[in-house]
Amino acid sequence: MKRLLPAVVVVLVSVVASGCAVGDPKPTTYVSDTGATLNADVYSSVAGNTTFWWRYGETAAYGLETPHRTVAIADDQPHPVSQPISGLSAATEYHFQLCVQDEEEDPPRVVCQSDQTFTTASEEGTSGIAFVATRGFSQEIYSMDADGANPINLTNNPGGDLNPAWSPDGTKIAFASNREGEGEVEIYVMDADGGNPINLTNDDTGDDIAPAWSPDGARIAFASTRDGNQEIYVMDADGGNPTNITNNSADDLYPAWSPDGSKIAFTTDRDGNFEIYSMDADGGDPVNLTNDGERDIIPTWSPDGTKIAFGTTRDGNSEVYVIDADGGNPTDLTNDSSSDHTPAWSPDGSRIVFATNRDGDFELYSMDADGGNQTNLTNDDSGSDADPAWSPRP
Repeated sequence: MKRLLPAVVVVLVSVVASGCAVGDPKPTTYVSDTGATLNADVYSSVAGNTTFWWRYGETAAYGLETPHRTVAIADDQPHPVSQPISGLSAATEYHFQLCVQDEEEDPPRVVCQSDQTFTTASEEGTSGIAFVATRGFSQEIYSMDADGANPINLTNNPGGDLNPAWSPDGTKIAFASNREGEGEVEIYVMDADGGNPINLTNDDTGDDIAPAWSPDGARIAFASTRDGNQEIYVMDADGGNPTNITNNSADDLYPAWSPDGSKIAFTTDRDGNFEIYSMDADGGDPVNLTNDGERDIIPTWSPDGTKIAFGTTRDGNSEVYVIDADGGNPTDLTNDSSSDHTPAWSPDGSRIVFATNRDGDFELYSMDADGGNQTNLTNDDSGSDADPAWSPRP
């Protein structure tokens, strides 16, 4: 039997009267030349699961559809939902429409809201994969095409450069480097072609590593030892207003923003061993997602926000696993006796690039999102390749 919920907010009565589940579209965010994030509030006057999705396309006929996702509702308050979409054309108007279906209704009814539009940005940015290449005693940031062709040294600096991270529009790469020669590692940003490197952190009290851009490009999260242990900080994209958001005596590092900007996944040893946690973007409500006795590190979100890939030693060696965003359904993707780690998703979510030593030295491989078709991209025996980052541009 359905359990009807009392109406608490008067303004919602007219909204839900025509059906048990409805949606209220919100402004589109993180609009780039190739993608955007669709947002809405979902309501229901019936306790249970509500399914939601968006139709979208270049006309009001749509033609494309996001995955159908479910939110559990136990009250009549708004439940914010978001869905990133990618593969869009630059400088193009797109139509979209939110649809909801209450699974407790018999029969279930689909309620679709009015047509909405947004326009993508003009084309800019660079596609490909950035990575760390060790050649001799030097660690440099390289980029290459998504198929491994045309590797280019971007940093050309004798200092160690590591942890590349693309800006959401593909025009910048943040990275960590000790090129100042004073021992501390700092967060830098450079143009996608390697030009105009700028020190963002300028802090001599500890090491700053593992930068990660917020989806709107306005902020950068990173790990820092300036408080004596590893903490997750967030700063403005120009380096201003650095703020400690973890404030925990354990080591917290390798932050990764969710595609809708609401969460940050990270690695922490606050339970005694390294686990993958998720927290609100301001550091609130930290939740252990992996809960495993082995070492789980370096999370990365799928572009649609439903999955997190990471490295783990739970099979006796390092493998790349994927879990649902709530920690469910852990799955080994690599299933190889070698060391596989540091995954990164392609912008459309269909492929994952990772580092592996299965050919003797560390190379970059890519595979389908389900672990199939594992392919060597770098094929270079002059050093090791690791720490890949896939550009947000296709």
